[in-house]
Amino acid sequence: MKTFHVYVLRHPMCNDYEAVKEGFCCPAFFFTWIWALTKGMLGRGVVILLIGVVLILGEIPGLLGVLPVLAVAVVIGAYGNQWYRKKLVKWGFANLGTVTAGSRQAAINNATGAECEAPVTLHTETEDEENS
Repeated sequence: MKTFHVYVLRHPMCNDYEAVKEGFCCPAFFFTWIWALTKGMLGRGVVILLIGVVLILGEIPGLLGVLPVLAVAVVIGAYGNQWYRKKLVKWGFANLGTVTAGSRQAAINNATGAECEAPVTLHTETEDEENS
């Protein structure tokens, strides 16, 4: 079970919910600037990309060249979810609270009190005729 912070953006037609895991963000670690851009953090994404370009073009030989890139990725993974939570608040999302759940959708359901929908059963005409 993981701990999630659940946010809601209230809208007259339908509410928009986001659940953000607490702790290390693996997608941010592996995809750094791409992750930041997909989460709407344009400024951070561009800065991370520029830092990566500078580190790569710095041509530090061998293992010493990998260490700064790895260090940047670790920092981004460690702070990624925190940055995204702050971005959601800036966009107008309200924090519904903290929930422990197995998945993002389960966290949203727990926070909103929504029940999981039962699977829809489709009946064919022949089944209906046989049952009559």
